[in-house]
Amino acid sequence: MKRYLLLVAAIAVFLPACCPMVSVNPLSEPGGIDERLFGVWRPMSEGGERVYLHVGRESDTIMVALSIEHMDNGRLDTARMPFFLTRTPKNDYWNIRYEDLDDNMAKGYAGFFFMKYTYPDDDTLLVYQLDRKPIIAAIKTGKLQGQITYKAQKASPGAQLKTLPTEKSVDCVTITDKSVNLLNFLDAGDSQTLFPEPMRFVRVRSHQ
Repeated sequence: MKRYLLLVAAIAVFLPACCPMVSVNPLSEPGGIDERLFGVWRPMSEGGERVYLHVGRESDTIMVALSIEHMDNGRLDTARMPFFLTRTPKNDYWNIRYEDLDDNMAKGYAGFFFMKYTYPDDDTLLVYQLDRKPIIAAIKTGKLQGQITYKAQKASPGAQLKTLPTEKSVDCVTITDKSVNLLNFLDAGDSQTLFPEPMRFVRVRSHQ
């Protein structure tokens, strides 16, 4: 499971046939440090992967997550993801900048993507990726400012191209709205629609 952490963060946006959803602006300026994130976490999965997520501070406003996967041949596969927080009375978010990721993962993209996180209890961390479908709908209806590009349509000989692009033909999504508008949209929206299935992590205690 190569570079597990970054796949967790961007499992949908790095699909080969799809360019990632990006936001020109972050949700806010860096919102301080959440010490509850500090420590070592491991994913709750049935695959038996030996992956550990180390989270700490890089500065007074920037945090960093480092994933370490223990490979069968004894090698360590690592991935590093700096991020900063946006915290509201309703939700807590990670702001991740593509330029801060490894070059082979960022692939030249620029801008931000976002994740929401919660704690069901002191030893469980849920991390949710922002789904792009409701963002596409919001841009189309004018609730958010942004740009959508579509994949080139192909037609068999003698057939006519469809005049209207479909949801499946969306290629790139760029959110251009102001930080405050985007944050208000996320906070006011339906959480299960915007942030569907979470990735689950359990805290690694020193006695484990």
